[in-house]
Amino acid sequence: WNLAEATQNENVNSADGPSTSTLNTPWSSFASGSSPKEPISRLLWLQNVQEQNVAKRYILCSASQDGKVLFWNPHKRLAECEASYDVQNKRHHLVGVQGLSFSHSGGATQKASNSIPSVDSVMILGAESGEVFRTRPGVTTGKTALDIDHYDPHSGPVHGVDCSPFFRNLFMSCSSDGSIRLYSALERHPLATLEPSTESKHFMYNCQFSPYRASVFASVSRSSFLHIYDMERSKSKPAVSIEAGTQGCPVLCLRFNSANPELIATGDMKGNVQLWQLSSHLYTATELERSAVRKTESGGSPAAAKSANAAPSATAAETSKVAEQPKDGSEDPVRQLLGFML
Repeated sequence: WNLAEATQNENVNSADGPSTSTLNTPWSSFASGSSPKEPISRLLWLQNVQEQNVAKRYILCSASQDGKVLFWNPHKRLAECEASYDVQNKRHHLVGVQGLSFSHSGGATQKASNSIPSVDSVMILGAESGEVFRTRPGVTTGKTALDIDHYDPHSGPVHGVDCSPFFRNLFMSCSSDGSIRLYSALERHPLATLEPSTESKHFMYNCQFSPYRASVFASVSRSSFLHIYDMERSKSKPAVSIEAGTQGCPVLCLRFNSANPELIATGDMKGNVQLWQLSSHLYTATELERSAVRKTESGGSPAAAKSANAAPSATAAETSKVAEQPKDGSEDPVRQLLGFML
């Protein structure tokens, strides 16, 4: 592992050089009547693939700690949101959103960081209450409560969620309860619960799937650690755990590099950004991963395919296990890779 301290430059320029006019005349939602009253926790770009006009194609989705999910069209200069949704729990109370992610189509060549999700994609939300939600909002004019599917909650606030770029029904969450959970979108119960440290709970702040390997993902914690899991090598323990915070301070965020597979970045509570160089085995796809992705691309379970948009079920995993078991007796590549079926 090699560490390179990232240089910080106060003068941030675009690829085409600085744009004075853009910097001096920002578009802002401040004057919008629908602007959230609490901190914005997440921002994600989406695209409307049906829109032919490129200037109108991209939509900005914001989530906030007052339980609002808003869609903004930059073409309208953020004067008013396109759609506004309330995130409510089972008691119909608003819950603050801490984690936000949209599903990807998946596939052997799909990379999450290189692909902007569609506005029609499935949305995964992590809440301050510890709850994990799934919904498909779309961009519908007006304000309404989201039609939400509920998953088994964490016992602490959910600080991060992420959808797999390789398996369309796989997503994960991380929480202050010290756990990382892997879910199938079709099942309420987590498929796997991982705890980097059982001796002392690691307050987990963020998590992300690797855009290069289908069984690799990373998380960061309040105890200053960056944990990288390789599910092909171990179904329970991190392949790498390294202190990534300055002088042991909490690490709040991480990001794989979509252009350079060797790099992963972390940011800590003291304001420092660090770059880490990954070993080649953590970004070079294996034959088992390619086989597992091909398996899901080919359709996998007919029952699972038909249920892609259905509410999660407590028996969905059992149905897929029976339907997807190879007739020749060999172990399914997805189960072999991840330890569970999708």
